[in-house]
Amino acid sequence: MRGPDAIERSHRKLFLALQKELRYLESAKASSIRAYERAFKRSLPARSTTTTKAALVSRAKGAEVILVGDFHPFRQSQKGFLRLLKEVRGRSARPSAIALECIQQEFQTHVDYYLQGLITAEELREETAFEDNWPFPWENYRELLEYAKAEKIPVVPLNIPGRGAPGELKARDEAAAQRIAEVAAESPKLQIFTLYGELHLAAPHLPASLRSRIKKRVLIVHQNETQLYWSAPRLKNGDRPEVLRLREDEYCVLNAVPWMKLRAFLDWAEGSQEDDWDDSSDINGPVAHFAALLAEALLLEAPALDRIETRGPDELEEGGVFARSDRPLFAHARKYHRVSYLPAAQAVVVPTLSTNALTEAAALHLWARHNGGAQSQLGARLILQFMAGFLGSKLLNPKRKCNEEADMEAYLARLPREKRALDAKGRIFQRALGILKPLLHGKRSTAAPLDGGREIEALRLAGFVLGNRLSVSLRRSKSAARITQELFTSTVADPKVAAKLLNRIGAEIRAQSVAPSGKESGF
Repeated sequence: MRGPDAIERSHRKLFLALQKELRYLESAKASSIRAYERAFKRSLPARSTTTTKAALVSRAKGAEVILVGDFHPFRQSQKGFLRLLKEVRGRSARPSAIALECIQQEFQTHVDYYLQGLITAEELREETAFEDNWPFPWENYRELLEYAKAEKIPVVPLNIPGRGAPGELKARDEAAAQRIAEVAAESPKLQIFTLYGELHLAAPHLPASLRSRIKKRVLIVHQNETQLYWSAPRLKNGDRPEVLRLREDEYCVLNAVPWMKLRAFLDWAEGSQEDDWDDSSDINGPVAHFAALLAEALLLEAPALDRIETRGPDELEEGGVFARSDRPLFAHARKYHRVSYLPAAQAVVVPTLSTNALTEAAALHLWARHNGGAQSQLGARLILQFMAGFLGSKLLNPKRKCNEEADMEAYLARLPREKRALDAKGRIFQRALGILKPLLHGKRSTAAPLDGGREIEALRLAGFVLGNRLSVSLRRSKSAARITQELFTSTVADPKVAAKLLNRIGAEIRAQSVAPSGKESGF
């Protein structure tokens, strides 16, 4: 098992391979875009300092306009914007508005109709000619609109016609700044959260246009800027920080590794967004690439993918004939949309083609080399399977998160005690916490097994938490590295062998006393 530097070298290899694929597309960029990009890169400081999510949220609370960078084809950009919006709104009583580049200003009335419930989201999509005016995935932005509607937050379109015309980038900055200034003047108490293309957030671009019109405080939040990621100072555990402070009113959130951003752009440019994949053979290439890099980081032999099938979403929907022992796992994968390995069928099922799902599938290909053809079993063996899948995915994408103990406990704490027995998610969380109790705390579990798919989901949650904890231990302990190799190379068809390995992993994690942050704590 290689150390953190070697794992990051795998990330760089992925990044460089994708960058090479993108060179032709990059060469086709308009000169105006290349100039805008150069100005953007020059505007970023050479040095940054590590800060915290709490510090960024506190700073955002005091700003009147928050400009958040959007890498349009990368869904994490839109999700990061929404998380920041929710965090600030949860700590401030100020009214807010959402300003979006993805819709043109002329469609303000249609946006208002949608927010008032007079038209549906699909009707809004049609009325605004969304695909004609904005070539990036509608679904990436729909979630923002749905949140605004549910929370009664006004939405302000910012874009103007003329894409590709001479000087249009500057014209769009000026038009967006003017519209934001008008809204700020009309409603001085509003806090305006703006999602706008990352290149426009260079100091001389949109921020300068905006500051020339208003005296209000403007906060700039970049997301996943590649040059900032590679130059960011390391944390004590070897990870890159999640939040950087660049200047007094300029920050950068790092909630994804750079290669994932390029992968999203390449998929979009090639017309292979998640919804467009239609054949399992399409996904074998990226899965094989991920598996080879993961094997290199773990000092393992790269798996031959032809030994184990990879079944994509279409095949999962169509169903199939499976051995009796595989049917519960298949039903669980189908119902909960989870990546899983079916031992009797020797197949990895991938119900969603996100990058996290594909990296998880790659890890399961590695793990299954020593566990193919065995009978499907609940208990320790299945926990190890899910642990290996998450751990491998986490090594390739160290920013990946899962529901940690604290997340599950917080969810249960919010439930009235009398409803816990009736809440399906709560019961699964209780069971998962019970499974983890002896492994993470050396205490006896009193949680009774659930039935069918709910038990498998609880085992998956427990496996993910253990994989998350082991990923942190890897940066601290050589013994954790050795036991990680055992996880991927041991045959655990025998329940006693599986239980013994699982208990040893639990002891290793307890010795390191690690409790990583969960989903609720980050961006």
